[in-house]
Amino acid sequence: MGECPNSVNMGRGQAFGISDIACSPVATMTAQLSLTRFGLQRLPEHEGDDGINDSPFQQSEANREIRARIAGSIEGAPRPEELRYYLPLIFGGAWSTDQLKPDCACKAAVFGHKGRFKTHYFGGCQVSQATFSSSSGNNKLRLSMDLVGKTFTTEDLEDWPSLSLSDQQPFVHKDSVFTIGGDTFKLDDFSLNVNNNVNTDLFYNSATPYEMPTGDQVYTLTHTSPFDTSTEEALLDIGEDSAAVVLTYTNGVYMLKFTFPAMQSPIPTPVVNGKNQPVRHEGITWTARTVTGGPTNSDGKLVPVVIDIVDTIE
Repeated sequence: MGECPNSVNMGRGQAFGISDIACSPVATMTAQLSLTRFGLQRLPEHEGDDGINDSPFQQSEANREIRARIAGSIEGAPRPEELRYYLPLIFGGAWSTDQLKPDCACKAAVFGHKGRFKTHYFGGCQVSQATFSSSSGNNKLRLSMDLVGKTFTTEDLEDWPSLSLSDQQPFVHKDSVFTIGGDTFKLDDFSLNVNNNVNTDLFYNSATPYEMPTGDQVYTLTHTSPFDTSTEEALLDIGEDSAAVVLTYTNGVYMLKFTFPAMQSPIPTPVVNGKNQPVRHEGITWTARTVTGGPTNSDGKLVPVVIDIVDTIE
């Protein structure tokens, strides 16, 4: 029997990696990533011939590439080990054993894509925006990251190291415990958005971004919870004041915990979807703030979140 004459490159034949070397165009991958989508691309911008001549058509020789952006999203259901790479990229800061406190300077990394014939490296990548989410209908804790970078390089396959995926399990929705002001809330769905407001337009006289500083870092948590007496009283007691919000995922010995010392939300009102449907608080949105006397990072700055992780068996 002969081989099928298929020439399409399928996703199952690809591999993806990350290196913690920040801005090197090419770096040895230190971990293989479990992804459901890899969308990083080099996006060139051109300017054509705008000279006046006796033809209505532009001349190919006058077309110039003026700059190139590196941008795109990656998505997956990360294992705990992978989160140790991702979280400093998203929040800034550095690990102190198993704890991370944000820093205004976001980290950068090299991402790699191993295809059938070549490997592609995207250097100096920063997280512009990231979203964690899970729900009772889409159970895995998923992470989507919008990345921006500086460099793109293609190399031979021989440069790709021998790596293997983590054998740890991803977190799922039933692993979560959610508290507001010390009260435990049922959680139908949740998303945590981190927006680093990265400025990607500072090219100056360079073909690639000269620098990509961050602006205000905004953390927004949105969730849907059932409307019942205990949660309603708890939310009304908070009113427009701030409350400590804690979200923890635990799977055996593995743990991921977000602690927000002060989150604020407008007073929510319940949604009624029918007489045979539970009354719910839908899309309650909290914004993280700092609070006097709250946690500080290594620079002594107040921070709006502390992240703890246990990703190894002691």
